Amino acid sequence: MEAMTVATAQSRPFAAAQLAVARAEQGEAVAVELEAPARPVLERLIDGGALRRALLLIERDGQRARIAARPRRAGGATTITELFEEDHRRIDELAAELRKVAPKDPMRAIVLANLLTFGLRRHVRIEEALVLPLHAARTRYAATSEFMREEHKAILAYVDRLEREADALRLASRRDATVSRLLDAEAGLAAILADHNVKEEKHLFPLLDHTTPRAAREPLLRQIVIY
Repeated sequence: MEAMTVATAQSRPFAAAQLAVARAEQGEAVAVELEAPARPVLERLIDGGALRRALLLIERDGQRARIAARPRRAGGATTITELFEEDHRRIDELAAELRKVAPKDPMRAIVLANLLTFGLRRHVRIEEALVLPLHAARTRYAATSEFMREEHKAILAYVDRLEREADALRLASRRDATVSRLLDAEAGLAAILADHNVKEEKHLFPLLDHTTPRAAREPLLRQIVIY
């Protein structure tokens, strides 16, 4: 798993985000804690061509947002597949770190669980709003989109369970049992995601890359990033 550097931006969130993009170009995965909402910062970065140099993801939204700038793994224009694969990888890294720290650092586990649940809910919302409608429109296999929606329901059920256990962990006086339930929820989630993500990465996203005209791809990527 790649090391993730976390930086905090106080008065100059855009400058800090620009620096994160530059570091991502050098192969470093960087998360930036902003004292500002994420979308205006990301829009400025994209307007400056940052999406061709790094992969940009919202990790937490709101007035104290957190964005990630992650290295690209291929040359040429950024693809839909590349962006979503990187978000899958980011989510997998959060889950792996959660499994590692939960037994010995419950408070850190709560932070990771919150990032994980936010990230998965947002990931599913983007796919439901932008990806699956395009897939249904561009293929005869509309049933595939409906099947993916059903899997999303199962994923979100585990996300809800994970969030409940993280909330319980914050208040628990005896934490061992709550940590065990938290890890059980994460294990169930991981089992669904392992198969679901492969189907997306091997079939769903490449189809969209293949059927999206070059002129329309960057606007679509922009929509995905700032959704």
